[in-house]
Amino acid sequence: MMHLVAFDASDAANAALTQLNAVASEFDGVQNNGIVIGFGPSVPSPLNLIIGATAYSAHLQRAQFRAPSLMSPDYPLITPVCVARPTSAIHQIWADWRNGPLVVKVGESLLAYEQHITSTERVYIAALLADKVPTPIAAPFRTVQLTGSTTLVADTWSNCLMTFTDQLPFGNYDVVGARVEGATPVFFRLAVPGLGYRPGGPCLIDAVSDDVGVERLFRFGNYGTWFTFNSMQQMTLELLATAADTAQTLYLDIVGPK
Repeated sequence: MMHLVAFDASDAANAALTQLNAVASEFDGVQNNGIVIGFGPSVPSPLNLIIGATAYSAHLQRAQFRAPSLMSPDYPLITPVCVARPTSAIHQIWADWRNGPLVVKVGESLLAYEQHITSTERVYIAALLADKVPTPIAAPFRTVQLTGSTTLVADTWSNCLMTFTDQLPFGNYDVVGARVEGATPVFFRLAVPGLGYRPGGPCLIDAVSDDVGVERLFRFGNYGTWFTFNSMQQMTLELLATAADTAQTLYLDIVGPK
């Protein structure tokens, strides 16, 4: 199981690391601007492993996670950092920690910090939580498209109802990868009714954006099976965006029907 959590804030230029605000939702155990590990998604297993992360702002220099169990020998940095949204010339940057995940004790608050020195600007950080390191799978899959037209709200999780471009044959399907495109979204999470956790990752700006960096991780079974859904269920996309826009495109890699 995987669940994406996010932090963001409008921070002034600073010479020291400054704490960001955890982005709240009904699926995240937010307290004092941190994510309380084990008290968020309503799932049987605590998601206390950080298997990946990213940090983005226009002039970002350093980003860091903090929790008591992460203190020694020093709080871990997120490296490298993104200084521009991914376009056809700029790759998305994602720190892949599957080979050495950060382990946070259940009940601790995961905090995010950043530092930049140029101007006041919005900063975004995401962490992908898991109950275990996902095992890549090799299975015949196909990619399908969904679209949405929800008006996004900046700097909060916006729920977007998505519609399949082509009707799926009836049955159950495993999601084994995803790509999200939109003008202003930074991070995405996937959801279906009854699913208490929200797997997700970074967004791309348009259909021609080069996603070599994330293709290897978030597509084609490389993070294993994200979840299983039925063709009769409504697919929902949660987006954290820098500003309002009204067009969303989601590509799902799916295995099935079963």
